[in-house]
Amino acid sequence: VENSATRMERAAFGGGRHWDSGFLDASVELNQGRYGVPFAAAFEGEEDGPGIELDADRTVFRLNGGLRGLGGFLEDAHAHVTYIDWSHLELEGDEVGTMFSNESLVFRAEAYQQQRGSWTGTFGVWGQARSFEAVGEEALSPPVDQFSFAAFALEEVDLGATRLAGGVRVETNNYDVGGGLPDRDFTGVSGSLGLNVGLAEGAALYSNVSRSHRAPALEELYNNGPHIGNLTFEEGDSDLQSEVSTGLDAGIRLQSDALNLEAGAFFYDISRYVYLAPSGEIEDGLPVGRYLQGDARYLGMEASADVRVTEGLRFLAGFDFVRAEVTDTSE
Repeated sequence: VENSATRMERAAFGGGRHWDSGFLDASVELNQGRYGVPFAAAFEGEEDGPGIELDADRTVFRLNGGLRGLGGFLEDAHAHVTYIDWSHLELEGDEVGTMFSNESLVFRAEAYQQQRGSWTGTFGVWGQARSFEAVGEEALSPPVDQFSFAAFALEEVDLGATRLAGGVRVETNNYDVGGGLPDRDFTGVSGSLGLNVGLAEGAALYSNVSRSHRAPALEELYNNGPHIGNLTFEEGDSDLQSEVSTGLDAGIRLQSDALNLEAGAFFYDISRYVYLAPSGEIEDGLPVGRYLQGDARYLGMEASADVRVTEGLRFLAGFDFVRAEVTDTSE
């Protein structure tokens, strides 16, 4: 396939120290790549024009630390910081058409409770600062700064054959955008409750019910331009609202030396589901896709089996099925 070549290089190094009461480690990962986008020139009406290639660089720095055996209410505490600097140039022959830059700093800190009888749990915070910018004739969106913060907790009670777990997460997202588009703020609460019932040794039934909140992504809100990477002219909607979904899943697990079997089904009802829909229009030689919202429903099932036939032979099989529908339009 013409203009489909890919070249990538990666290097990573790191180090750390672990001792009885804690650990500290750091690592750096460097990625560089150049790859063609097949058919992109043809979509722009330039079959004989220069091919479009993406020249990308990505640097990741990670820092992890933790303390063990804290005593009292807490057992362990961990903290993680990740910095990602990603950019790519959209090349049309030897000329730079558009430059994309995306920097993000993500942190997470969590504390693990000492087990008290049948109770145990984890709680913590998470945050992200992201800066996105596109420069050039075909800039996909205006510059956007995103700030996110969340607090979460998970508690579990072990009653022997039965285990209960419940979790809650509060998250806020703020978008500070240029280009005359409106800034947006989203805050929501997600929660879940799970049940695991042991039937016999190696066998258990499980079920989970959840209600979750998801803020629209930066791309869904503010993209408005050609996205050569997926050959679509994307049109975001800065008035999108948060998704809210209610989910239920249940299944059975069987585990033994000779057999591992799991089968389950799930159902999700999603209000204000965000999806990229083809409009049938053409812009800049690319099909136009618009980010829309509508109520949606996901229904599915999945199963997997791992059977030991002999000491040196195992048989594995899997199956999954999903039916998703935008209920507003029956699509």
